[in-house]
Amino acid sequence: MRRSRPKLAIIGGGIAGLGCAHFLNEDFEITVFEKNDYAGGHVNTIEVDESQARIPIDTGFMVFNRVTYPNFTRLLNKLNVKIKSTDMSFSVQHQPFNIEWSGTGFKRIFARRSNLLNATFWNFLLAVDKFNKSAGEVLRLDKFDGLTIEEYVVEKKIDRTTLDLYLLPMMSALWSAPPESMLKFPVSLLVRFMYSHGLLSIYDKLDWFTIDGGAKSYVEELILPFKNSIRLNPSVIRVTPRVDDVEIELLGGERLQFDKC
Repeated sequence: MRRSRPKLAIIGGGIAGLGCAHFLNEDFEITVFEKNDYAGGHVNTIEVDESQARIPIDTGFMVFNRVTYPNFTRLLNKLNVKIKSTDMSFSVQHQPFNIEWSGTGFKRIFARRSNLLNATFWNFLLAVDKFNKSAGEVLRLDKFDGLTIEEYVVEKKIDRTTLDLYLLPMMSALWSAPPESMLKFPVSLLVRFMYSHGLLSIYDKLDWFTIDGGAKSYVEELILPFKNSIRLNPSVIRVTPRVDDVEIELLGGERLQFDKC
């Protein structure tokens, strides 16, 4: 007689929770609790009508590359999810300096040809290059963990234009936050993000891909083996470890027991 599998609660149906469920489903009797009315978390695809067709649009996760997403790439291959090439670019218009540029290749960096003779713009490019070259030490050394991006630029004597024309516009766009608050952002987190997205070089860019049909396509494949084990909408308000098990309390008062959480 086969021994019953341990009961496992997984709280959160984003990619972290769903990834855990995917790889642990055969060894545990799982239940995934997701407070939203869909599984996927940051992966969310909506469909809109355009030219008499339904167009899938991702509102969260959109792109990946094979270099810095090796585990995710292997997962997509395992699931036989269709992907297609795409583009990821970044551009800035800074009216006080009368500078406009895009960070994808020489022609776009100097799309405004007057920048070829603009000393401020050249100083900016040199400052960005200095930041990129020095960023590697942020990944290696713990001493930078407590520094903000503003403090780091001052400490390394990197020109302020790096903030105004590059880091602050990019960070504000990525995290939907005002530039002033992004000055206080931890430099270690920023550099790790830039490294994983191939942003520590102006010229060497990664090949980017997106999920064909929207990112929800891979979520649908991922959850197939345990789709009926996902509980949508209930909010977990308390997790209580006990001697022999774990108690999960949901909003509304329901209490459930699991071997692990």
